[in-house]
Amino acid sequence: PRIAMVNCIVRNNTIGTGAAYSGEFSFGGGTDGSTFALINSVVQPQSSDKIFMAPSGFRPCVVSSVIEGADLDALAPTNSSYMINASNAEAKFEKRYRIIPPTPPMAVVAPDFAAKHRGVPIWLATDALVYFYDTTPGLAKPWRKVTDKRDTAALDDAGAAAIGLARDNSPIPDANGAPRRLRKVRLGPVNPRNPGFTIHVR
Repeated sequence: PRIAMVNCIVRNNTIGTGAAYSGEFSFGGGTDGSTFALINSVVQPQSSDKIFMAPSGFRPCVVSSVIEGADLDALAPTNSSYMINASNAEAKFEKRYRIIPPTPPMAVVAPDFAAKHRGVPIWLATDALVYFYDTTPGLAKPWRKVTDKRDTAALDDAGAAAIGLARDNSPIPDANGAPRRLRKVRLGPVNPRNPGFTIHVR
């Protein structure tokens, strides 16, 4: 499989008892070409020791995400997977779900959550695929396709430009269509605007 969860919040799940459903994310198989990526996401698992259940050697790609209570050493990259700016800190959310029709109610990370702006910009290319820019020093091909962990699938700047990618382009907006910034990218599906303040004069 090649799966990516981008700008998602995963919480309040129920883990099954069957072998195929024994973790927050369960995979019965996985090869060198398989990819499961968590990007700009927050996971609050039911059990910190049952987060990612898969055959040995098949590890997730984790980018600018928080997986509460996870043993990040146990998820160390292998088979060309990668882990960039991951955290296992306690997740914090707003008490209420954001409801902006027609999108369904969505959880939002709390304003006092220290990792709330941990995300990276995500871009849609003209090939209809989704990419992010890996800022790890020394990479010849830093443009990564979110659904393909292989270094050979990444692009250099020239290859990225050929499909309309550039670091100063506008990223994909949030779930409500609101624009996302190029810096301090909010984790999760919703990018709340700063309400600021209002002065009423009478």
